[in-house]
Amino acid sequence: RERVVPAAYTFLVLGEGSAVAWLVAWGALRVARGDWLLAGGPIPSEWAGIVFVAGVVAATIKMGVIPFQIGEWLPLARGQAPPTVSALISAAVTVVGAYGLIRVVALLGPGPAWWGGLLLVVGSVSAIAGGLWASVSDHPQGLLAYSTIENNGLILAAVGIS
Repeated sequence: RERVVPAAYTFLVLGEGSAVAWLVAWGALRVARGDWLLAGGPIPSEWAGIVFVAGVVAATIKMGVIPFQIGEWLPLARGQAPPTVSALISAAVTVVGAYGLIRVVALLGPGPAWWGGLLLVVGSVSAIAGGLWASVSDHPQGLLAYSTIENNGLILAAVGIS
């Protein structure tokens, strides 16, 4: 019980942080284009950077990758959750982050080279760290959580390459 409450609060705080970052991205999109649509016309370059950074922060928090592997929230939340909730965290919550990231990148189109480089580096570091952590994990839920971090890192790196 003493580990469940911190895991739940960590999950809650990071989830709310991700929501705030999504709202910043969506608000910047609204100001830049004058509508709430995720499809449509081009975004002025001065706003595209804000939408990109806020979208990446929101997505990487949901994905549980470095640098938002704060307090090892994904292994902590998965390890303390019942098996069905644990599966939901990996199968739905982290994938929503990946989907959101892909939507943001597709919406913005080609951007500065540092956008792709940032995603490639963060994704590669997360994939390597997740794999190493998984290889030394002594708990099955931790192993699966770190494997999720590794896979999300690979997704992030792939988006960076594209």
